[in-house]
Amino acid sequence: MKNSNSMIAGIMALMLVFGAGTAVINTKFSVPEENVIATSAETLKYESLSYKVEDNDTITITGFDDSVTEVEIPAEIDGKKVMTIGKSAFNQKKLTSVTIPDSVTSIGYQAFYNCKYLTALSMPDSIIELGNECFYHCTSLQSVKFSNKLTEITGFYGCTNLEEITIPASVKTVSGFGNCTSLASVTIPSTVNTIGQGAFSNCRSLKSVTIEEGVQTIGDSAFSSCYALVSVTVPESVVTINGSAFYYCQALKEITILNPSCNINSGNATITNGYNGYNGIIYGAEDSTAQAFAESKNYTFQSISSKSRKGDMNGDGLVDSVDASVILGYYSYLSTKPEDEPAMDIDEFQATEQ
Repeated sequence: MKNSNSMIAGIMALMLVFGAGTAVINTKFSVPEENVIATSAETLKYESLSYKVEDNDTITITGFDDSVTEVEIPAEIDGKKVMTIGKSAFNQKKLTSVTIPDSVTSIGYQAFYNCKYLTALSMPDSIIELGNECFYHCTSLQSVKFSNKLTEITGFYGCTNLEEITIPASVKTVSGFGNCTSLASVTIPSTVNTIGQGAFSNCRSLKSVTIEEGVQTIGDSAFSSCYALVSVTVPESVVTINGSAFYYCQALKEITILNPSCNINSGNATITNGYNGYNGIIYGAEDSTAQAFAESKNYTFQSISSKSRKGDMNGDGLVDSVDASVILGYYSYLSTKPEDEPAMDIDEFQATEQ
């Protein structure tokens, strides 16, 4: 009897276990909609191009056929606007030319990275954004026309054949031209606020740098290893010169810092001709931060007033409208003086006018 009761209890236990298991197996779970991960958009083809349709019904170019070397991107595909050249879309392709329509507003990260055969680039003014490293190591690229809507330029590191650039007035930050070893001159327009970190580092052919009044910050290593740079004037608008800004500029003979209270990084690498030290001249105002910086490093400092500058007629260290009026007055004098009267030189003329 006892054994029978034990057997019956065991059978009931098994039924409960299997019943519970069945209940669990048949239970339905619901997943909140916000936790569902959407799959990526389908990759489609248009001629040699690959693309996808975004949620906003615009198109992103994602790639192209490797057998093609020239590509013309359409403004629309199937009635949808092409607005983006996506991440790595043309990365390391044998592309020689590309036509970008004025529907495109952004070029993604590494979109044209290492396109070694691309020689020229013209951006439509519709482009407002460039991704990081978008044109890195495009070693045959010789010319670039930038969009006039860009507020930041970056992504041209290692474009070793790029010889000149024109920065549009829309740009506020310039960076990403490091190791552009053929770049010989550059003008940073007054509309730019910041010359970014490493902006022109290792541009070994860069001989002429014009920084216009209006620029406020020169970033870390902005002009480091610019071996050919001989002189540079930092305008009064610049409030900060960061570390290694002019490090290892081997040919640098003079740097003029016009802002008497400019915050100059105190590190030993901020201004140098080599690994250590600077044997050129730092010009600045008397009792300025430029003077304090120079003296703290045992560098040669000279007052701006002692520096001879082309066009600086009144010796105030600036070339401005006052100097222009002196020069115009002198040429007016030359054109009206009697022919038989010996001409004064400009210094003598200036002395008679004071």
